[in-house]
Amino acid sequence: MNETGWIKLNRKILDWRWYTDENTFRVFLHLLLIANVKDGAYLSDTIHRGEVVVTIGSLSKVLGITYNQTRTALEHLKETKEITTTTRSKYLIISILNYDKYQDNHTQTTTKSQPNHNQITTKSQVLSKNIRNKENKNIYIYDGEEKTDYGGVFLTDTEWDELQALIKDDGEFIKIIDRVGDWLSDNPRPKEKHKSIVKTFMKNDGWI
Repeated sequence: MNETGWIKLNRKILDWRWYTDENTFRVFLHLLLIANVKDGAYLSDTIHRGEVVVTIGSLSKVLGITYNQTRTALEHLKETKEITTTTRSKYLIISILNYDKYQDNHTQTTTKSQPNHNQITTKSQVLSKNIRNKENKNIYIYDGEEKTDYGGVFLTDTEWDELQALIKDDGEFIKIIDRVGDWLSDNPRPKEKHKSIVKTFMKNDGWI
């Protein structure tokens, strides 16, 4: 990572509701550090100043906290209107509300704009079927196929596409993947069985 510069942090943050919540504070600070400082593009989306492209799994890995702790921290930040999130099929767009209040246009920041796919992958560690890195520790090889870690759920590209086609609703599909990831964290199963587990959850929810 080649970040340079710095961000502003007002001392009023000492009175912030989440200042003593270690996970929530770290997630928010990390988002400030990696947020776009000017508009860029990612796939079909325009990523605006103050926005970040991530997955919950990538945030969890970078910060060294669990998937559930990361998701809870994001829910805290949404609750107090620090951020909003937009769900795409394989990633989240997180918008930091009042970003310009934290970092005015004259302030250097620790992260540059993310104008292309390679920069976004490096800075946000997005796991997408269009961007793969075989050296990424979140890739698992089984029977000659690559399975990517989606928050604890390991699926090949083909498995992801097949499962997603059964629902045709990206938001609902992501929710199921999240639930399966939560379940697997408490009930570990071999990675080669994860596809069938996702299908079981879909069946129980009446999707198939």
